[in-house]
Amino acid sequence: MKRISILAIAVLVIACISPAVTLTPTLEPPATPTLEPPATPTLEPPATPTPLPTPTPVPTNTPTRTPRPTATPTSTPAPPPTDTPVQVQVLCDVSVTLTGPAGDPAARNPQTNFLVDVRGAGAAQVAVECPGGERIILQQQGDFFGWEQRFFGGLAGLPQPGGTYTCIALDASGAPIPGAVDSDVYLGGYEPDPPTDVQAELTEGGILVTWAWPRVIPGAFDPVGSPCAGHYYISIDREGLGSVYAWAQQRNPLVEMSHLIPFRRQDFGPGDRGLPLEEMDDGVYHLFIQAASQAPEGTAGQRVECQARDPAQDVRFVIEGGQVRIEGP
Repeated sequence: MKRISILAIAVLVIACISPAVTLTPTLEPPATPTLEPPATPTLEPPATPTPLPTPTPVPTNTPTRTPRPTATPTSTPAPPPTDTPVQVQVLCDVSVTLTGPAGDPAARNPQTNFLVDVRGAGAAQVAVECPGGERIILQQQGDFFGWEQRFFGGLAGLPQPGGTYTCIALDASGAPIPGAVDSDVYLGGYEPDPPTDVQAELTEGGILVTWAWPRVIPGAFDPVGSPCAGHYYISIDREGLGSVYAWAQQRNPLVEMSHLIPFRRQDFGPGDRGLPLEEMDDGVYHLFIQAASQAPEGTAGQRVECQARDPAQDVRFVIEGGQVRIEGP
């Protein structure tokens, strides 16, 4: 019995050992081939796409933007020097106003006038340099005659005959504006008589004014001549307030010896400026006419030379309750 038991135990031990040995070789082979191959090919491909950062074009695009900043400074300074002189327009006119009756100009009261029209400069003031070295500053008078800016001033006495007057537009700091300069020479010797026999009549359309023809000055004052030289200037001042209406248009000079001051704005002509009669407030008004001579062509002067006015010929009228009443010269 003991032998049989020992044999049985031996058989069991062998049986237990032999299957363990058999299972070990079966599990080894599959683990080794299955894990190794996939690991190698799967990891390699991702490593190859790394060269795709070969977007060397990206550095190429960055330098393309760099030139743009360089172009901006070049284009910014260019406009100021070229544009300013082209846009600016200055017209300087030096003349004399003689106040008094027709006849000897020396018997009339003279005043030197400085009239400067400015476009496109945005001027704050205008400086006038006189031939004697005097410097006069003119203040802006508004856009009364269709210019952007109009500057006006005066001095007692006659301008210097043959003298050059230089008008310079100034900015807000008092510095000259580039290109905003013009000059005029007062000639002297072209003084017309003032209009005489001035009459005013109230009509349905407004106030009709007529006057007598002053003497002709060849080349300087001959409004109805051919070519036309000189013109008439009409203005209405309200007592205490200054000018409210004028016909003073260089491109449409008044050359006839009559003119209608319109009641309504729709009846304004090309040279009418200011208010029609129906828009004027109640008050006392003075209407006056001047004869204006011009610098003859081919001379050093330009525009107006002399304006002549006789206050005794002024027309006084009153507006009350919207009604116009002429009280005579």
